[in-house]
Amino acid sequence: MPTRNPYAEALQFIRQNPTTGGAASMAKLVLSLYNEVCGYSFAECVGNLDEQRKAIALHLVTHYAEYGETPELRNVGEVLVNELYPKLWEMGQAISYAREAKREEWQRQHDEWEAAKIYAAERQLQAQQWQQIPFETVLELIGEPEDGKFYSEFFTGSWKETRLPVDLLRDAVNAFGATFAQVSPNMSNGLAVLVDGQMHYISVDYDARERYLASMQA
Repeated sequence: MPTRNPYAEALQFIRQNPTTGGAASMAKLVLSLYNEVCGYSFAECVGNLDEQRKAIALHLVTHYAEYGETPELRNVGEVLVNELYPKLWEMGQAISYAREAKREEWQRQHDEWEAAKIYAAERQLQAQQWQQIPFETVLELIGEPEDGKFYSEFFTGSWKETRLPVDLLRDAVNAFGATFAQVSPNMSNGLAVLVDGQMHYISVDYDARERYLASMQA
């Protein structure tokens, strides 16, 4: 590892130029490397530095890219957090937390949109006239059960998995029929069945599905 310590250089510049914008910018950069929770952008950290200080900043970044977190970085970071720039540390955390809160909000909006789309697809499915597929044919489509149960997926705000007993699946197919559907994002060939008022999706063998569809058109 090079003997030149960029963190010590940065700290020396910061100490020699207290209360200046350049010192604060250099501190932001060190804090951002010290802990990813501190969310300052690189442009914000170097925008007002002269060429000599930018060289230090670039050395900080390349050193971190090559060696990651080092004891020297931790030591200087702790000095900045606890002694010299505690408010910059708090502000950096606030920026990061605000970014994460916005990301979570976007994720919630996406999940709500996705749920609405799935529920609409399920309502449309239930409104259709389902095929009365013989249960023996259903078994050919989905294969033999494991320990007397079939893996299925269902949606209740998020996707979940369960295992349906053969008898329960047989009763559902005989009562309501079954239909091919591509509602679950985890299976391109799925068979939809209505079990106790809940739509379930079971993976179907592609070749068996094609043979069945061909036989229906014959």
